[in-house]
Amino acid sequence: NDADTSPPPLPAEVAPSTAREPREVIMIVLNALRNPDEPYENYGPQVAIEHSAPTNGASKLSPGQFAEYLNEPSYQILTEWDEVEMEDDLDIDDDGEHAYQDVMVKRTDDPSWTHINWNLVKVQGMWMSESVVTY
Repeated sequence: NDADTSPPPLPAEVAPSTAREPREVIMIVLNALRNPDEPYENYGPQVAIEHSAPTNGASKLSPGQFAEYLNEPSYQILTEWDEVEMEDDLDIDDDGEHAYQDVMVKRTDDPSWTHINWNLVKVQGMWMSESVVTY
């Protein structure tokens, strides 16, 4: 485990940016976690961490530590989903600084959907994940 070596910087198309809308951030993170070790080990966790707000405990984890969380039953779906649907409309608070999105994901061989309650907050003009809860 080379936890002490810093991962390479993320390419611009997936790096945090003030130009992204909340749903774009969600899909960047979901797509990166779907194949977490492509194009290199713990790339998906790195993308997720870099899109995590400072108030999100995940922002303090190393990619290797984040990868451990993905093995937990409630989070495994983040690496195994085959279909994704955004539920209803994105809800942005009146302050323009907080957004809420219900996301549904499922595996091809499983008829049931997993709900993800995705809360985002603006940090230095960029939408970041504040909490991601599956149920």
